[in-house]
Amino acid sequence: MSQIRLDRAGICADVHEHNCDVYVEANLHLSYIIPLLIEVFPGCKIIRIVRDGRVFVRSAYSKKRKTADGKYYSFMGSNDPRKRLEPKDLSDEQYCDRWDSMSRFERICWHWVTLDSLILQSIEGYAHAMSLKYEELFNPDNGFSILNQLLDFINMKNRIHLSDEELRCLLTRKKDSTTEYILPHWRDWPDELTRQFDGIAGNYMKRCGYE
Repeated sequence: MSQIRLDRAGICADVHEHNCDVYVEANLHLSYIIPLLIEVFPGCKIIRIVRDGRVFVRSAYSKKRKTADGKYYSFMGSNDPRKRLEPKDLSDEQYCDRWDSMSRFERICWHWVTLDSLILQSIEGYAHAMSLKYEELFNPDNGFSILNQLLDFINMKNRIHLSDEELRCLLTRKKDSTTEYILPHWRDWPDELTRQFDGIAGNYMKRCGYE
């Protein structure tokens, strides 16, 4: 807890110095410590944005990053230099024994289910949390309405000096979006990939409201 306070002390000081009373952070890594955040920052608001697992897996499987020495690595690949969540970190007995023999595709499926379920479990029963679907937020038909609900939730609706048209334009600008895919659209996956995804993530997809 004290480390979290120290890590955000400078940021909080800057917020107060500029006479602001709202600080927003989009940081997927904080998903692992939501209960601590709630304890350290009472009343903090948490927004969970869940994405169709099939779309996430396809995107993550296609992601390549460049290291400082100019080499490329794949998300959750054998050459991935970053520490990624594994079943042993959570004593997930169902997958601990299988992990070494699981394909990269299967591991990414597990990652999607596990990380989002950690978030969902952490905010269940918490009054200051909001859940929404990525696809609905960026839907041209109703995304603007959902964005307004989000802004209301964090008390920013009347503080953002942007026109409705400017806000609508923001919904068309996605950062770090995948442009080249290794896998085809999930509707065209081979039967084996569909079977693997459904075996790992099928039940959680239904829980999140995806068909």
